[in-house]
Amino acid sequence: MQYAPTRIFPINKFGDSELGESIDRLLAKEIIAIAQTYKAGSIVLPKLGDMREQIQSEIQHSSRSRTG
Repeated sequence: MQYAPTRIFPINKFGDSELGESIDRLLAKEIIAIAQTYKAGSIVLPKLGDMREQIQSEIQHSSRSRTG
């Protein structure tokens, strides 16, 4: 099953680490969970490009904090 964010946005524009694709999957999972909780009949997504970059930055910062 192809989730909406991966169809709308370019997959993994962040390089070879596949971080972009992982972030897309996490976002899709949470969006679907929210839709199921509220029994939504449809899902309308805004452009999430900035959100993806923000999440990537937070993950990288967290990773750097742990390694040194």
